[in-house]
Amino acid sequence: MPIKEQMGVVESNLLETCKATGAESIKTAYGTAIRSVQTRYWTGDWASMHKFIRDHDALDLVERRISQMNMKEFLRENPDVLPTGLNVDHKYTVTVRRS
Repeated sequence: MPIKEQMGVVESNLLETCKATGAESIKTAYGTAIRSVQTRYWTGDWASMHKFIRDHDALDLVERRISQMNMKEFLRENPDVLPTGLNVDHKYTVTVRRS
């Protein structure tokens, strides 16, 4: 089994263990696994997104893709304002640090 596949299996097992135990991190003598949420924003409707950006003078939301950090900040500051076509995905990830 290739190393990336093996790492995927380990990550999946660590995420499942964190979920089952309610832990945000697991510390061992060999290192610490930390569970965190990764959020992504994207749109399937660029015409509407461009209009939204112009209407809200929010050019800092765009790179060639939606700026993840700036969109997160914009939505935090404007919770009742959502652009048409915005997609949001939340995904738990695990980071392992050596002792």
